[in-house]
Amino acid sequence: MICPSCSKDFEPSQTQQKFCSKRCKNRASNAKIAAQRKTDPEAYQAYKKALYARDPEAAAKRIRDWRAANPEKARAIDTRSLEKNRDLIYARNRASHHQNKEQRNGKRKILYRSSYEDYPWLFMLRAAKIRAAKLGIPYSLTEEWATQRWTGRCELTGIPFVVGINGRPHFHSPSLDQVTPRAGYTPDNCRFIIWSLNQFKGIGTDEDMYRVAQVLVSRHPTK
Repeated sequence: MICPSCSKDFEPSQTQQKFCSKRCKNRASNAKIAAQRKTDPEAYQAYKKALYARDPEAAAKRIRDWRAANPEKARAIDTRSLEKNRDLIYARNRASHHQNKEQRNGKRKILYRSSYEDYPWLFMLRAAKIRAAKLGIPYSLTEEWATQRWTGRCELTGIPFVVGINGRPHFHSPSLDQVTPRAGYTPDNCRFIIWSLNQFKGIGTDEDMYRVAQVLVSRHPTK
């Protein structure tokens, strides 16, 4: 019997055997699929979807293994796919962005909360670094400095910090204050105080703040 794949003469071990080996059988199957891909693209896509549906996990693993073993070919395929379907991909991404907006915001809030619990000063340092770059003032704060300086209470009043809601500051939210305004965010010029006190101080000095506070208390004593 002649093998239709390699054209070698062989003796079949089974009555329905058509190929001399499993390798020849796979080669013929791949050639048939390749021909179908050119002549009938829709049928080829249906075949791929059916193959994936049989065992999605195994199919996904095969794809991951192939991409890991052939990174250059995978990048080339991604590039061609993006160039060919750019408008479709962008439209799909925009639709997914709007559909999952609430879920994404929920995850963002959870991430913010978890980050705040572990590193309550992290976002303040990032914001200060951006402000320093815009204003052209020094910035040399580090996470080590923030970890050692942070106590969970205002350094001037001793009031415990309270986290704001929905991104809005609470009256007792923490804030990063420059002792001397516009002198820079440096370890010897920064401290953690409540947001309301920082707003009250504004661009003034500590002496200005104390002076106004004394007049305010003298004119409006608490009962």
